Amino acid sequence: MSHQHDTFHDDGPPIVQLQAAVKALDEYVHHVVPPSSVPTPPPQPPPSTPSRLSPIQLFARQEFVNARWKDLSKAHIAVCGLGGIGALAAESLVRAGVGRIFLVDHARVDLSALAEMTFRPEDVGCSRTQALRLRLRSLNASTDVDSFTADFTNTWDLRELRKKLKISSVVQPSQTPSTPGDASSFGLFEALTQKRPYDALLCCVDSEEAQLALNQICLELSLPLLVASLSPCNTRISVRMVLPGHTCCLECIQCAEKDRGDTVDTHVMDEVAKSLARAFPASLPHVELLAGGLLAQSTLRFLLEVGDVVPFIAMNVLTMEMDSFSFPPHPACRNEICNQRQAELRPPQ
Repeated sequence: MSHQHDTFHDDGPPIVQLQAAVKALDEYVHHVVPPSSVPTPPPQPPPSTPSRLSPIQLFARQEFVNARWKDLSKAHIAVCGLGGIGALAAESLVRAGVGRIFLVDHARVDLSALAEMTFRPEDVGCSRTQALRLRLRSLNASTDVDSFTADFTNTWDLRELRKKLKISSVVQPSQTPSTPGDASSFGLFEALTQKRPYDALLCCVDSEEAQLALNQICLELSLPLLVASLSPCNTRISVRMVLPGHTCCLECIQCAEKDRGDTVDTHVMDEVAKSLARAFPASLPHVELLAGGLLAQSTLRFLLEVGDVVPFIAMNVLTMEMDSFSFPPHPACRNEICNQRQAELRPPQ
């Protein structure tokens, strides 16, 4: 040990002293424990990556998924608005085996979002897109989950979002079969489901301005749009499907509702139920759960062409009554693109 101490000099800068001390320690260890006596650890196998399980393996108890999971694995869905409704709908679609989910929002998770059944306390402060993307990837590794942070009222963000959703080819009028307003064939629009990167866009935002902006993008891209919303008192759920040229867009559906008298009935119902809704504020997460389930169910029926896809579903949460309507495009729509899509499908004179 004296030899090692002789090689260490307590002078010079601190870094030199430290280097000398380390060298002396190495020499001592080498002298006491020869390198040949140190056992060599066995080589460790590389860490195995988890296999990408198919929905059949993940959800083997669901016979419906077993039969159609290949169709779902090819589906691409964009979800705009990741509040209670959007996050729950996205999770339901991932659990069903949808191949790709594109999440769009600009808000962050705050404490109030913890009542929405999807986010966790450790997500507070993170962006909604980041928190939900990590959760969905953990639920089903077979689903590709992408995200984009965008404010739906910001012109630049909407322009970038449109680029990401843009179709690769223009749908020709001859490629779009059936008659506008024919609810029995809504799931048979091959031209609306084959030649673009996304099969549908789900709108789950509350702002009417944001809804109209997404409506405009979907009209321009001939992209099916499904909109889920709650009435001001959370007593009424509505799920609307906009198939450009075939059904009412959001700018002309108000005219159709007014013709049917639905707007007046909704207003009266909300006024009567206002006190009850205020008395049970904790029911909001459950109402959002119902809305998210209806939206996910409507999306799956549209993707797999199961049953009749109805363009308008309304549910009274207080009475649990459900109505459905079929609205053709309104001839007096003020949106020029909507009128153009209608003209493309109009039979020649």
